[in-house]
Amino acid sequence: MKRRFFFTLCLLSALIAPAAHARQEPKPLRISYVRAPFNLQLMVMKEKGILQKHLEPLGLQAQWPEITSGAKQAQALASGDLDIGGVMNTASVLIANGEGNPVRIIAGVARPTDVFAIVAAKGGPHAVADLKGKTVAGPKGTVLHQLLAAALAREGMSVQQVNFVQMDLPQAFAAVQSGKADAALLAANFVLNAQKDGAHVLARATDLLAPLLTMTASEKFLKAHPRLRAGRGGRA
Repeated sequence: MKRRFFFTLCLLSALIAPAAHARQEPKPLRISYVRAPFNLQLMVMKEKGILQKHLEPLGLQAQWPEITSGAKQAQALASGDLDIGGVMNTASVLIANGEGNPVRIIAGVARPTDVFAIVAAKGGPHAVADLKGKTVAGPKGTVLHQLLAAALAREGMSVQQVNFVQMDLPQAFAAVQSGKADAALLAANFVLNAQKDGAHVLARATDLLAPLLTMTASEKFLKAHPRLRAGRGGRA
């Protein structure tokens, strides 16, 4: 999977290279960057400059805007501020397409489970069922939002029965840390740091859903580079 992911990025760079060579200045290739363990391959490519070494001969310059939320990546793809969604969950892709923003999957990234969790504040709820009427903070339209829905459904509840507040991961972490939220939807190191501060996990993605993280591109980007479609059998 990691090799295919890296190969896809190199393929993308090669396919847009002719347009890049037509200019004196390097053409930017903007790839969203998410700091998390399940994104290890992208982290290594960025920090070690591996991808850039392949891009330089093609007249391309890798740019890594940090966009954690899948929903925000979809918005950036739609506006043209982003070329490649480095790590997006399928829930965000489905929502984007449902809202009329065509986002296409071009490669798989990972299938993590334990890194996604619903975390209760120190001294807060002790079970998912206790979240009824409570404030839960987290990123909307993400696999974490999907996890909340699945965990509540298992208890015969719905998201409408909690006070769900849209927050990015750092804000959600701060909210549960300060007690402004009864629980938060967190991932990776945010879960570990919350536990160090006395918070506790109510549920993980394991046994509730199977997250699928993907690399994506906008329909507009793919139309601008039709050889990418041809290189994948006409499918994206």
